[in-house]
Order: sequence, then structure tokens, then C-alpha cells
Amino acid sequence: MIEVKQVSFAYVEQQLHHWILQDISFQVDRGESLAIIGPSGCGKTSLLFLLAGLLQPQQGEVKISEQARCGTILQNYGLFPWKTVYHNIALGLQLQNIAKQEIFTRVNQVLEEMALRPYADYYPAQLSGGMQQRVALARALVIQPDILLMDEPLSSLDALTRERLQNLLIQVWQQKQVLPVIVTHSIEEAVLLGRRVIVLGNKPGQIIQQLENREAGDIEYRQSPLFFERCTLLRKVLMEECHAGEA
Repeated sequence: MIEVKQVSFAYVEQQLHHWILQDISFQVDRGESLAIIGPSGCGKTSLLFLLAGLLQPQQGEVKISEQARCGTILQNYGLFPWKTVYHNIALGLQLQNIAKQEIFTRVNQVLEEMALRPYADYYPAQLSGGMQQRVALARALVIQPDILLMDEPLSSLDALTRERLQNLLIQVWQQKQVLPVIVTHSIEEAVLLGRRVIVLGNKPGQIIQQLENREAGDIEYRQSPLFFERCTLLRKVLMEECHAGEA
């Protein structure tokens, strides 16, 4: 579904290249999930934007399976404050010029699935952070994506709300056959949700660890000794990288 080949990316300012990512290569197949972690400023969000096609690499190639649709959830949810929950969710379909009856059917279906029907006429400011995140997820899902790209989607939520939405993401992944790609600062979240975990090093970001994590996607996994073992491994890798960056 996703193939990244020797990708390097820089922001160019006055003909100077400020390299953010360097020589990034990985592949994610259908049925998998990907979590991307690393120190602040290592290029995690830039990599997600490259996958979304919002940025283009200076070197290398990003390939997404033909006809694959991508849904994107940004860190601040990206909801329009002047639109109701219903109309925020419908926006992507309206931009695709989908027929009104089809929009009505699909939006109401996802309102039911996300337990949002009682809030259809609310505005984002009337909702909690967790409910706003549900709306953002519903808006991404209503276009029926094959790949779901998420940039720190749960970072601003309290621990229990975050855990409930992690469980919801697992449910969506399993029931809708969506390939999730999540950028996160949380080691535990990466191990819970990513069947492949990529660790980026300090700027320019390079892959310093790829972890195969086939147990991800099981809600009970977070209670297992193997889960704690892999979290400990990734924490050690990140701590060593942070110390190296300070040296």
C-alpha cells in the first residue's frame, strides 16, 4: 500500500537546503499499520505530509497504491468552527461533488458508527476534545479511505479519553480494513497501534530502528509482558538518541 524509497526532504530558504529527512526507506502492506515516533523536530510530521502528498521530496520516491484514498487527521483536528458536526463531516464529500442523497446517507451512517448522532447540530466549540476528535475521525472515514494518516491525533486528550479513542481506532482498523499511519510522541501508543514502528533519529531525521510488532491491534496487548518489553526497548533507543543529540 505504501512504499518509500530513499526519500530525503529539505525546506529551501534563499537557495539553502535545511535538511529535515534523509534517506528514508520502508514499505507497509495492506492489513498492517504504521506508527512513527522520534524526538521533537526529527521530521515526523514532514514524513506524514510526504505520504499525504502535501509535500514533495527533493530526492527519492513516495509510492501509494493506485486508486488508494487517503484520509488525514491533523493535530488540531482541522474542524471549521462555523460548521456543525454534520457539515464538518460532510465537507470532504461535498468537495468531491457527491450527490446530496449519497452525502446524507453516508454522513448519517458514520454519525451512528461514531456515536455522534445526538451532536449532529452542535458546533465544535460546544464539544469536548474527545468529541471533537471523534468528529475529525468521522470526517476522515466518511470518504471511505484505504489509508488513514494521523498526526498526533490524541495528544491533547486526558488518559482515559485517549485510551477509549485508541480502542476506537483499533476497531475502525479491524472492521473497515483501513491502513492506519500514526505519528505520535507516545511510546505506548506506538506499540499498541503500530504493527510496524519506525523510530526517527535527530535532524536530519533518519530511521534508526524498525520494530516488527505483529501483536499490535489487540486491545488486551497493552496488559502483556511483551508490550512492556517492547516499550522498554523503544524507550532505550529514544533515550540514547536524545543523549546523542545533546552531546
